[in-house]
Parts: sequence; structure tokens; C-alpha cells
Amino acid sequence: MAAFLGTTGLPASCKNVIVKNSTVTGGSFSGGFAGHVRTTGSVENCSVQNTTVTSASGHVGGFAAYADITGDDKYEVPVRFVNCHVSDVTVNQDYTAASDELATGGFIACANTGVGFTGCTVKATIVSTKAALKDVGGFIGRASYACPTFKDCQVLPGSAVTAMGAHVGGFVGYTLVAASYTNCSSAAVVSNSSEYTGGFAGYSSGASTYTNCTASGNVSGSKHVGGFVGTAENSGFTDCFYTTGTVTENASGKAQSGGFCGLAVTGVSFNGCAVKNASFVSNAGTYVGGFVGQQGNSYLGGNNVVATQCHVEGTSVTGSTNCGGFVGVQYDHISNSYVSGGSVTAKGAHCGGFSGFVQNCNLRNCYATTAVSGGAYAQVAGFAGIIYVTNISYCYAAGSVSGSGSDRGAFIGKCDQQGTAPMADVSYCIGWDASLPLCGNNTLGASITNCYSGTEGTVSSQAIALSWPATTWDLSGSLPVLLDTPRRINAIFVGDSITWQWAVTSRTDNKSKILISIDPCPSYMTISGDNVTTRFHPGFFTANGYLDKGVSGQNTTQMLARFQKDVVDLNPVVTVIMAGTNDLAQGVTKEQIVANISEMAEMADAAGIKVILCTVTPCNESYSRLSNPKTKGAHIITLNGMLKEYADSKGFSWCNYWSSLVADDGLALHPDYCLYDRLHPGPAGYDVMEAIIKPLIDSLL
Repeated sequence: MAAFLGTTGLPASCKNVIVKNSTVTGGSFSGGFAGHVRTTGSVENCSVQNTTVTSASGHVGGFAAYADITGDDKYEVPVRFVNCHVSDVTVNQDYTAASDELATGGFIACANTGVGFTGCTVKATIVSTKAALKDVGGFIGRASYACPTFKDCQVLPGSAVTAMGAHVGGFVGYTLVAASYTNCSSAAVVSNSSEYTGGFAGYSSGASTYTNCTASGNVSGSKHVGGFVGTAENSGFTDCFYTTGTVTENASGKAQSGGFCGLAVTGVSFNGCAVKNASFVSNAGTYVGGFVGQQGNSYLGGNNVVATQCHVEGTSVTGSTNCGGFVGVQYDHISNSYVSGGSVTAKGAHCGGFSGFVQNCNLRNCYATTAVSGGAYAQVAGFAGIIYVTNISYCYAAGSVSGSGSDRGAFIGKCDQQGTAPMADVSYCIGWDASLPLCGNNTLGASITNCYSGTEGTVSSQAIALSWPATTWDLSGSLPVLLDTPRRINAIFVGDSITWQWAVTSRTDNKSKILISIDPCPSYMTISGDNVTTRFHPGFFTANGYLDKGVSGQNTTQMLARFQKDVVDLNPVVTVIMAGTNDLAQGVTKEQIVANISEMAEMADAAGIKVILCTVTPCNESYSRLSNPKTKGAHIITLNGMLKEYADSKGFSWCNYWSSLVADDGLALHPDYCLYDRLHPGPAGYDVMEAIIKPLIDSLL
């Protein structure tokens, strides 16, 4: 329809426009409705119908190719797409050379800088590429920068995504920022001949969050394939589901694929998520599970990948080695989760109704009632095939176990040892099988105490005899059932760039712009030519169930304008408010800053959300429009005093970052804790802040 919709500084809005029966062929930005949407306006009740959109050299989308906001507009509210629709559209990416720059989407190829989508749909739309191009999605190819939001958006049945490159999803191909997806769904059929393929998301990172989202289409890919997400790092998933479809993984060797997630790398939380009435097939692949193929990237720990209140129901899992009804290879903690019904069939070793291979982690309050078949191989069991350095408690297995291998157990196939590390510890567990021992092979003498193996009475009666906690388990039936507990976001952080940067994966600075000399720390900094790349802490948020709602450059007035949408409507248990630096730089009075922050705090308090107010952090001398820039530190000290006085008067929690971050002069940000601009904390500074704020949040949860 149009090359550009809106320009920098000139909002452009569209309403009630329909494009249909059209053919669009273009280059860099090709879309059925607009090529590049650059505006602070809105696009409402518009649609593209029965149209073909083709690009041979750039981004391409069924509705638009690209949406962002730039220049003087960058701190305003960017474009919103509301109730816009794509139906019976074919999106062709005809570029034939490999490229990391292009994106392809059924609705939009790439969204940038906080663009929002509400109530938008893609129906009966075909998205395809001709080469091994990355970032292909049924709704959006790539969520690229500064927190785009998706709410009540759908990719409806009849849609299909066909690709040959990495990062391919039924809804989104690649999320590399703190995007949020709420009440969204995809029923697209997804077929990819490469890796990182998911029914909803191909690859998710950057402190992205998914809440009440579903995927239901068939999914096939090479490796790192998941019914919901192919690979996840630094992402949070709450009450999300994959249902009724078939997930097919076509590689051999280490497939790392699963019914919900293929590979969960680091900083990932799964809370209340499920796979229901589906099937997972990997004829030659290893590391496969009904929920996740591999949980955590390192067997040494430190992955921060946790799952709680998740389940797999009525699902069949077929693989080669390291296969489990819930997880194929487990390197991190799982609690209050289960596998109900279905089957697990493995051609090789390490096969379990819940976990195939478990190392260096905890399992607590979990169960499996799935049928397990391990063939003529070792380490096959009703719950876990093989375990190392693992603590398992209050768990049971009540499914059938078959196979002719030597290490077969009603509960565990084999307890093994990792070097000189402590042996596994199994307590208060039940293996419901009279023909097999609780553990098939425990020749190394792992600690197994207060456990039961057999079929006397019921599983619940044995659980009662073992004093299982009634606050966690319903023991009134023959089989124990986990009690559900309400789920809320633990905490939402509101602030400016200091909060925003905390959760970004990385930022790159040119050496010529570095204002002070810092010896690069190899644990989080790398140098390439003139650029220094610093990695930050998105895993702190996703692993702890926190959301980062910082927006770079904003002052407290702008935060107050979005506080209802970004905090109150999401109903977290706690909100953490840290703001005021940009206000001081812009000459806003301290009284107005306190008034804005107090209004946010009292909005949260009235909604039953607990409040933590934070000190403004120290910063450099010159980042200010105050009449005397060198007194910035003194102004911050005064503002912090006013904020603390207000917090005390209302009984809100107080977080004192200042005392731990300030330099020896008592005014500036300490050089050990700052980034090059002497304004933003570096990773070491965020380490300090995390050690202060997490105990405060924990005390309120």
C-alpha cells in the first residue's frame, strides 16, 4: 500500500483501511499494507486480504516489513497495531543467498523500539523462504529491540511456515530483546530443515516473557526443536501450553529437542507450563524429553533453568538415548511437576518415565505414571534412567517398565558417581512395581532412605506412611496428586536505562568513546577491534520470575504514564521502582520527582502490590542540566533522603543501593562498579545490586 507510514516527528495513524486482491513486489521493506511503519501513531482495524507479498532483497511481511520509532521520537510511545488482520496472504522471501540481516513474518518481519500489537491475527497465510535465511515466523520474524509487546494476537489454523534456516517459529522466529507475549497463540504448521524450530518461537532470549500463550500446530525441524520453543535462554514462560500436535526431530546424535522446549540454555523459568495430548518423535536423536530435551547447558551447575508446576499429559515420546517423559537430560532443578499417562520409548540407554539422565540437581514433589520401554539396553526405570550427584525427594513412579537391559528399576535405573563428588541422595520416594527393585543398580552405595518399592495398599497409603506433606499433596485418592497454587509474577522492576540495561544480553561500545580506563574482565567483556562488548544479567530476571520494565531515557512522568499498563494490570506480587536520574538531568524538581514516584507507589499499593522504593544510584559529575553539574551527587543525596522519608511514612520497603555503589568521594559511582560513561552500572555493579534487592523481594513473596 505505502512505502512509509509516518515519519520521524510526524505521527501518522490509519483506521479502517482494507487492502485486498493485491500483489506487492519489492526490495528492502515489502509489506501488504506498508513497507516501513515509523510513527508514534496507531494503526487500527486495518487488514490485508487475498494478497501476495514478495521480496527479493529485504524484510518482508504480510502486513508490514518493519516498524520502529527513531530520532526525536524515541522516548515517546511508539506505534500500536490494534485489531489488524492478515488473511489468505502468501509471503515469499525470494532472497537466495545466506543472510543474518533479513527477517520474514506473516504479519510483520521485524519490530523495533517498543512497538505494540493488540488483537491482531494471521489467518490461512503461507510464509516461505527460498534459502537458508534466519528469523522466520508466522506472525513476526524478529523481535529486535526495546521491549515490543504482543497481547491477544493469534496465528490461526490454516497458516503454515516453511523455511530452511535457523530461528523459525509458528508465531515468532527470533526474540532477542525483552519482548512480552500475553494471551497469544499459534496453530501454524511449522516445517524447517535447519535448527531452532518451535511451534510458537524458534529462539527466545533477552529476558523475554511468555504468559498464557499456546501452540498447537505440527512442528518439524533438524535439531533444537520444541512444540512451543526450539531454544530458550534468559526467558520466562508462565502458563504456556503445547497441545494436540506432533513434534518431529529429523537429526541424529545430540538433538536436544522436546515436546515444549528443545534446549533451555541458561536463565530460563518454566512456571505452570504443559504439553498435552501430543507426540514427540525423534527416531535417531538423543537428549529428548516430553517437556524439554536438555535442561541447562552445563552439568557443573549454575544454569538457572528451573521448572515448577509443569506437566506432560497423554503424550508419547520416542527417541534413541537419554529419553524422558519430562526431560531427556537434566542439569537443573525441577519441582511440583509430573508426567501423566502416555509413553516413553527409547532405543538406547538412560530412559525414564520422568527423566532420562540427571546430574547435579534436585527433583522434589514430582511423579510419573507413563509407560516406559527401554528395549535391550541398560538404565531403564519408572522415574529416572540414571542419576549423578542428585537429590530426589517426595517423588513416585507408577507406570509400567519394560526392557531386557540389566539396570532396570521401579524408580531409578542406576545411581552412579561423578568423580569424587558425593553420591546421589534419594529419600521419601516410591516405585510402584512388585517385580523390580527401587533402584536397578546401586553398587556404589548411593543414599536411599525412607523409600518404598512394591504394590501393597495404594501409592497414597504408602505416601502417608512416609509422611508426605499435606500442603503439597492431595492423598485422598489411590494416587497422590499435586495441589496447585496460585501463580503471579514475583516482581516487576520499573525504571530508566539503568533498569533496562540490567536485563539486556549485551551492549557494545567503541573504545574511542570510553571515558575512563577499565581493564576488561574476561568473564563478561570481550574486545573485537575497536569495540568492547559487555554482557549483562538477563538471567537474573527470568530465573527469579521477575520482569524488567525499564525504558531507556525515560523520566518519572513518562514512567507514571505507563505504570498502569506495565505494572498494575500485570498484578505482580512486588514492584521495584528506581527513578529520578533523568529527571535531575532535565531540571525536574525533586518535589515533582517524589510526587510522581509516590503516585506510582500508591497505585501499586491500592492494587495489593507490595512496593520497594530504591535510591537513585550515584553517577558522573557532568550528566546534568543543573546550574552546577558538579553538585549532582549532592542533589541525588537530597532526593534519596526525601524518597526514604516518604517510604518510611507509608511503610514501603526501602532499597539502599547508594551506600554500596558510591565512590570514595561520597558522590560519584565507584569506578569498580560503573560502565564507561560513569553513569550506568557495569556487570559488577549489578552483582552488588542483585545481592541487595533479591533478599528484599524474597522477604515480601
